[in-house]
Amino acid sequence: PRYNEFVKTLENVPLMGRGGLGLNIFYNQLCYYRWLAMAAAGGGYMSDYDVFPLRTSEEYTKHNNTFLPNDGFFTVHSIVPGSNGSGIPCLMSGNTEEWEKMAFKIVENGAAHPKERMWSDMFALMDLRHQNLQKELFHWEDNVIPGQDVLL
Repeated sequence: PRYNEFVKTLENVPLMGRGGLGLNIFYNQLCYYRWLAMAAAGGGYMSDYDVFPLRTSEEYTKHNNTFLPNDGFFTVHSIVPGSNGSGIPCLMSGNTEEWEKMAFKIVENGAAHPKERMWSDMFALMDLRHQNLQKELFHWEDNVIPGQDVLL
């Protein structure tokens, strides 16, 4: 879905990282590509590898693409505590159209910060909360328990 347009916009996102050397530029590009990949895959849930489900597999099967939270409207399931919607892209869900919409919102936000050395997809998502005061762009919930609260 609109891959070439996405790639062209991503070329303008500052991804040089700490020290300005671009040592993790490939990783940072992949963090942006995963949003578009979710649209190409048909939507659904996307999580970081270090996020563990707390529901049974039966509950997830019931939700997987046949029923997504908020009727498939893009949902960020983890936020910075006390931030009023500053999302962390570690667990998200949405239908195909919502993933494509958010993929372009994220990469366009990144490209809009050319003076920064680094603008990750997480910075872009956190920045978008200012455009999302009424939750028209995405819904946010606080459904992820910080690891230190359960592992330590």
